[in-house]
Amino acid sequence: MNNLRGSMGLTEMKNARKTPTTIDNFQQAVNLGKNAAPLTRIAKTKAEWYQVGIEWQRTIEILKKDQNLVLIRPLAEFILCYN
Repeated sequence: MNNLRGSMGLTEMKNARKTPTTIDNFQQAVNLGKNAAPLTRIAKTKAEWYQVGIEWQRTIEILKKDQNLVLIRPLAEFILCYN
């Protein structure tokens, strides 16, 4: 019976599914960047620029936590520049 479910038990399978993949992280970073970009263009007050900083910092943190994203950084930059 153990051979049918592979080397992972049910708990391990559930935990593995909850772990974000590189594609999930990439999508989240792109979405955050797409939200931050317009704010950057219209920010005028100190409070607005503070919010811009927070949005970009969140984007950067997502990119930093997944080393595989280094390989697709040019694609992320292209998407952010042309969307």
